[in-house]
This record gives sequence, structure tokens and C-alpha cells, in this order.
Amino acid sequence: GPAALEDHNKGKAHLKRVEQVASGPQPTGDFHCHVCNVPCNSSAALDAHNKGKAHLKKVGQAGSEPKPISEFHCHVCKVQCSGAAALEAHIKGKAHLKMAEKKSG
Repeated sequence: GPAALEDHNKGKAHLKRVEQVASGPQPTGDFHCHVCNVPCNSSAALDAHNKGKAHLKKVGQAGSEPKPISEFHCHVCKVQCSGAAALEAHIKGKAHLKMAEKKSG
């Protein structure tokens, strides 16, 4: 129930994973999936990613539109977060701070 979820979200493993996700791979070049926030090193790699299970699951199956931007979206990094806590962790993370600095300067 809600208490178990709250306990989980406060746990070491969860907090470590939130930090890992927040400081994850950054977009590079022209080959980047904005739905999954996955950088690819070539057009072929991006095509392969777009046909993969993880990507298709995020877009809700082949042929459908990407998920709409929710209130838990970072417009600087173009990443979708699962909730307020994840977005807050993302905003405090190294990757976000680096991207924000890069875009402002």
C-alpha cells in the first residue's frame, strides 16, 4: 500500500537509483531518443533503439504517439520524471546542472 511505497522511496537502494537516473547519459549529437533520453552514436543505432522493447513500451506500442509531457518534465534536459521527488532529484543532479549551465552560457 501507500506506506510500503513511502518506505521504498526512502530506502537506500531507491535513493541511489534515483541519483543514478538523474546523472545518467546525456544526449550527444543528432542521434538521441528524446522519449527515452538515450544517446546513440549513429542513425542505425537510433533506428535499432526505436524498434526495441523498452522504447516501444514507453511510447505505448508501435505506431502510437509519444507520451504527452507531464507536469514532471524537465524542459532543460528534455526528460520525463515519474513524479515530484524524481524531478526534484533530477534538478539537483550533476547532469541537469551541467546541461542548465551549458544552455545558459
